[in-house]
Amino acid sequence: MIHAFHIENGNVAYKNRWVRTPKWEIENQEGEGLSGTFGNPALHRSPVLALNSTVANTNIVWHAGRLLALEEAHAPFALDPADLGPSRSKRGYETYGDRLVGRSLRIPSSIPKTGEMIFFRLFRPRAASARK
Repeated sequence: MIHAFHIENGNVAYKNRWVRTPKWEIENQEGEGLSGTFGNPALHRSPVLALNSTVANTNIVWHAGRLLALEEAHAPFALDPADLGPSRSKRGYETYGDRLVGRSLRIPSSIPKTGEMIFFRLFRPRAASARK
């Protein structure tokens, strides 16, 4: 869940929302969770598998004029800072012009001098016996 405080003219407004990823949308529509243990596709129901989406519930960062929700299994999820819904311009996952391929880590590092943000990606090749 993301929380926001908007301060203007001496007034404060509070808003909170679940990050509305495609997975959240379908589970909300169905009224129940449709996925099982993280990383075990055998426990997911078919609508969730086809989405290639998750909850983006681990970290929130502001970078390059964008509000991004992060988690480890997917690209950052772009949010509209006004209503906390999916960004209208990005419509969800931010891949930086398809330059970000695969997963990103939930805790990026920023370089103040250049404004760049670095995502670390953990990758471990499968053992030869697992490839068969």
